[in-house]
Amino acid sequence: MMMDQEMRILYLEDNPGDRELVALQLREFNPLFSLKGVETKEEFLEALDLFKPDLVIVDYNLAGFDVLTVLPLLKERVPGTPVIVVSGTVGEEVAVETLRQGAVDYLLKDRLSRLGPAIERAISEAREKERMRELEKLRDEFISMISHELRTPLSHLKGVASNLQNRVGGELTEKQRELVEVITRNLSRLEGLVLHLLDFSRFESKQSKFKPLKFDLKTVLREIMENFQIVTKDRDIKLQLKFESETESTSPIFVQADDYLVRQIFRHLLDNASRYVRREIRICVQKQKGFVEVVIIDDGPGIPLEKMGSLFGKFSQLERPEGGAGYQGIGLGLAICKKIVDQHGGKIWAENQSTGGASFHFTLPVVESPQMSGGGKKILVVDDEPDQVLAIRDLLEMEGYEVIEAAEGVRAIELAHKARPNLILLDLRLPGGSGRTVLEALRSKEETKRIPVVVQTALSEPGLSERVIADGAQDFLRKPFSSEMLLAKIQALI
Repeated sequence: MMMDQEMRILYLEDNPGDRELVALQLREFNPLFSLKGVETKEEFLEALDLFKPDLVIVDYNLAGFDVLTVLPLLKERVPGTPVIVVSGTVGEEVAVETLRQGAVDYLLKDRLSRLGPAIERAISEAREKERMRELEKLRDEFISMISHELRTPLSHLKGVASNLQNRVGGELTEKQRELVEVITRNLSRLEGLVLHLLDFSRFESKQSKFKPLKFDLKTVLREIMENFQIVTKDRDIKLQLKFESETESTSPIFVQADDYLVRQIFRHLLDNASRYVRREIRICVQKQKGFVEVVIIDDGPGIPLEKMGSLFGKFSQLERPEGGAGYQGIGLGLAICKKIVDQHGGKIWAENQSTGGASFHFTLPVVESPQMSGGGKKILVVDDEPDQVLAIRDLLEMEGYEVIEAAEGVRAIELAHKARPNLILLDLRLPGGSGRTVLEALRSKEETKRIPVVVQTALSEPGLSERVIADGAQDFLRKPFSSEMLLAKIQALI
């Protein structure tokens, strides 16, 4: 294939005779090849910026500026530009190493007749790769745009369906209720697909925010399993959790990771397993030196061997025979998992089980158990929102505090007298009374008046924090608050 426009070729060679030989060879092969020869590192770096080559030829045997130094430099300065290595003698191991470092071809100088065709092939392949990159960029931009545009009408439709379910337009017949349930179920599925597209678009455009924190992986896993069992309550799926050792089942497993992204890994892999499972999904956790391996195993029909190589690619669909509800996605879940695991420095892979079914494995780096700041100190959490209490309990127990709970004021006062906590975390809105009433009762008794109290609330009344401090609280937190803020307040007081 002959090129139909001038090709700028930069040749790094410190032997003038060899430069002239290559120039003559290329002129005879294609007059549109424009060759610029340089022999020093300084000339080479300047030419990269000014000459802007379509292809680079590098002599292997350069004094003080060897090809294995040049190749990483080219990858950084002019990514995508093809590089051909030429040499008087090249051993097989050296040739393989140059290709591994990014060269597209290598030639011996006594076979320069191959150089012209090699250049045309390399430039043609580079152009095709660039064309594919542009197409992928356009596709990803389109996916991002259409996903954002779909979210608004989806939200409106879900709102209308919810109003119908709540009989805003009047009572529904049994048949109408069934139809509304079908609409709601499919709107939720469509919303999930749109969110997958948005997530993947953020990863592709490097807009996904990575916020690694130190947390207990088992706490996240427990929440994910509880949610999964709620979602699949109408299906007879048995979900089991197994740890490799007794220590792992009772002690925290701390990882340095983005807990939102880790939750996505679990959700995608469990969602994938639920499509093919017949009766049982097992989650196995094994802590090893420097990392933890999590395995999610289903008892479905397994993965076709021809699909293993492309399993974690974009828009890849397993197409396994249905063991449960069958495939209902667009092939992005596993690709998202791989990007998240790669971002954390872990690995992800899949295997077929000898007894049937498939297993998906991923690893995350673990960290040593952080120094516990709680030291067994006792904290009374007074709040009637179970999810809020669970989140606070998990955080405080992870830090070494002992947590006791009360969901209403009378019980809180009773526990404060009986348990004598080191600190009380008090919500202002409680059933059957106000948190300020509890605070007043605590401050009126000799046994409890010196216990530090941190008031928490979602109320946004002007001057509220000043009033509760005047009532006797030591500090104030407005919901929602961060884990770091809560711990800082507690540690400052006890």
